[in-house]
Amino acid sequence: MSYVTLEEAKDQVAVEQDNTDHDTRLTRLIAAAELRAAQFLNADLADYEDSPANSPPTIPEDIKSAILLFIEWEFDRDERIGPQLLEQAQALLWPHRTGLEV
Repeated sequence: MSYVTLEEAKDQVAVEQDNTDHDTRLTRLIAAAELRAAQFLNADLADYEDSPANSPPTIPEDIKSAILLFIEWEFDRDERIGPQLLEQAQALLWPHRTGLEV
């Protein structure tokens, strides 16, 4: 199960919705970005689900936005903005991180 749709990923990387050339790659990047977010959070993304009963599972928008930034970084690999994308993604995830007890 994925919290980011292919359509959302296409929007993030500015690929037209009817262009299927990148669908396989974007699907793979969604899975990788969600795993990366979960690893940074030290928790399963399911722990953050905030869906109403009987609706598709959702997570907080800041976590979802971080995942989309990870996708953008992996898709574009633009060294000029890459560090900022990663920093912004981690800043969005930081308040949700678990296991930081000293």
